[in-house]
Amino acid sequence: MDDVKVKLDFLMNILRGNFLYAIRRLLFIPLLIVFFNSFSQVAVTPLSNSNDFCVDGSSITLDNIRIDENVATNDFSSGNYDIDIILPGEFEFVLSSPAITFAGDITAASGSFFSTTIYRISITCLGAASNDFLQIDGLVAKAISPTASANITFNSGGKVNDLDNDSIVLKSFSQPASDAGSDDVTCSDQATYIISGSTSANGTIMWTSSSAGSFVDPSIDNPTYSIHANDITNGTVTLTKTVSSPGPCANAVSSMTLTINKTPEISLDPASQTVCENTGVTFSVETGATTSPTYQWRKDGTDIAGATAQSYSIASAVTADAGVYDVVVSSGAGCGIDATSAGATLTIE
Repeated sequence: MDDVKVKLDFLMNILRGNFLYAIRRLLFIPLLIVFFNSFSQVAVTPLSNSNDFCVDGSSITLDNIRIDENVATNDFSSGNYDIDIILPGEFEFVLSSPAITFAGDITAASGSFFSTTIYRISITCLGAASNDFLQIDGLVAKAISPTASANITFNSGGKVNDLDNDSIVLKSFSQPASDAGSDDVTCSDQATYIISGSTSANGTIMWTSSSAGSFVDPSIDNPTYSIHANDITNGTVTLTKTVSSPGPCANAVSSMTLTINKTPEISLDPASQTVCENTGVTFSVETGATTSPTYQWRKDGTDIAGATAQSYSIASAVTADAGVYDVVVSSGAGCGIDATSAGATLTIE
């Protein structure tokens, strides 16, 4: 009725010669239509999915998708037509059996998977002015590549007012990767050990020790580890690298074993002895925690051929055997500086 009045008013003003006023009244009609139509559009919820995805082959159930008509509008056109729910290229649907509910002028709705990225809903709608809605529960999807932000979109072919401009935000994250590097060996005389060959991806790094040792910077791939006394006592320590995802992906964990070889040490020197001629005599040494010790016995500073055991024996000592005996202890693991025992004097009577 208001539209008719405006048009009559326009004609009357033409007849009266008031052209400028008539034109202004005529221009008001489309502006009025645009203004009221801006309120006539569906509302889609949610704006973003509450759960993010991990690109690890796992799937999650999407939040319920609901399309609501505004009160007293004709946002859902009458007739039979399809509404497509379209995943972005970084995602794909997992076959499932979503539940579809509807109300108002929508009298029928059924869904099927048109492709791995399109779920199609076929509806029948009377199209009268009422509070219609369509809800889809239980759509399942998985991420096939990471994205900071991508959108579920809709295509109704223009049958549902403004639906084709709506979207729902999805996010996906790559699975973290952690490689602590290969097991390694160091020596007990080293205060620190620098990890090498360790790599990671798609997350935040944190190194930990199975002992009381610490890292200079535990948040980098190849940090420096400060060796603790307990590590030396135990002989090994496990260094673990955890890479945490900024999203929902499970942490990636790897570890390496650091073996700490003991440097040469002498905990008990050979003892001096006095024996009668033609009597047997044995010298021995204790090397504490030395790793894989090797021995070289000497007489008066000269190596004794074949005397490479922890003890050295003379079956029948003679006057010529008198002298000072010692032993040089080395680490078979190549650690530290050789240790030389105190000299033991052999006296022959």
